[in-house]
Amino acid sequence: NEDNQRSRVKKLVNVARFKSTNEVMDTLKGLHPRVSKADYDQLVMACLRVYGEEVHDLKTANLFIDLLSSDDAKVTAHVTLDQYGEAYELAVETRSERLMRSVLDACNGNNNMRVATMCEEWLQLQAERRRTASLDKFMQAEHMPPEFDFDISDIPDIDDDQLLEASTNYTT
Repeated sequence: NEDNQRSRVKKLVNVARFKSTNEVMDTLKGLHPRVSKADYDQLVMACLRVYGEEVHDLKTANLFIDLLSSDDAKVTAHVTLDQYGEAYELAVETRSERLMRSVLDACNGNNNMRVATMCEEWLQLQAERRRTASLDKFMQAEHMPPEFDFDISDIPDIDDDQLLEASTNYTT
């Protein structure tokens, strides 16, 4: 199956290099029901790379992004075409920290500091939200042991002298 996929990719890349975009699209449409989503995405990415990296036709290359089935593949496609802002937007839309980290890595590798900073800020915000959610969950009464379930007004007022005396008695 892996050899068949390599053969399909090579054939499709040649179609993309030497035939019209319509012929490439028709070939992909014919393959779509016969291959897995992952294999189909691999074929689409091969065509996208031909148009984006060899032919330098970004308009046509962008048409292939819509054919991709997974968000991972779409992010990879945007990164392949140096469309870091679009990759960032898709990662935000999917709320995937893993995808955001891959965009951040690509931005850092290509010195796109503007989008890298946006990725870092988004990841920090997600980390803060996770911490807050964890704290909120911890503080919910149904998760607290019964001995911690009390009203703060039940604690008697203690003046400084009593506190000092209690701490002195405790340490001796």
